[in-house]
Amino acid sequence: MKLFKVIICYFAIAIMAGCSSNNIKSDYRLEGSSPKGVLMGSVTYSGMLSRYSILYSKIDSTQSGSVGAGSGSMFSIPDSKTSVSGFGAKGSVFALELEPGKYVFNGWSISSSFSVSKKESFAVEVLVEAGKAIYLGGFHFDQTKSAGLVVTGANVFYENQYKRDLPALKKAFPLVPDITTTNSVDEKTHISGGEVGGFEILLKAIGSSL
Repeated sequence: MKLFKVIICYFAIAIMAGCSSNNIKSDYRLEGSSPKGVLMGSVTYSGMLSRYSILYSKIDSTQSGSVGAGSGSMFSIPDSKTSVSGFGAKGSVFALELEPGKYVFNGWSISSSFSVSKKESFAVEVLVEAGKAIYLGGFHFDQTKSAGLVVTGANVFYENQYKRDLPALKKAFPLVPDITTTNSVDEKTHISGGEVGGFEILLKAIGSSL
């Protein structure tokens, strides 16, 4: 009976796993007099279906969050308005309304119904300014290892995909004007990577059910 409840729990989590990265809607309008700014970018992946996320936080603050692409569940339906793809990669753009200040993107995770892996070994900083829309760049995951249907390893890259992402951003958020970029990374740059073992996956799956 307990095993049945665990399976049902995992099934429910899987259905809800494909959550959006955005905290603004398609009809959001950014004014020059706005007290907040908008940060935009993309997350893509080459590999099996999972939720690929990049973690961020505001410097000298407890404010934090994540942006991502994909889903930990085959039952979720991607948002076609924010989708981007090309050269074997697929994913989505994101848009965040944030308070002005410096933010750092310094962690990543890959999650499915049964696994979560996380590393914090890089730092991409960006300044958010009131009334402005800034394009941060693109984060890309290349799957390196798997255990069955579970992704257990990946390399993470950072790159300037402004030309690819801008049409998708304009389509998804047409009322956000003058999206500028501060990204000076012209080439795909490896920023992190790692693996999680099969035994560790099993322990996390058991721990989540208790």
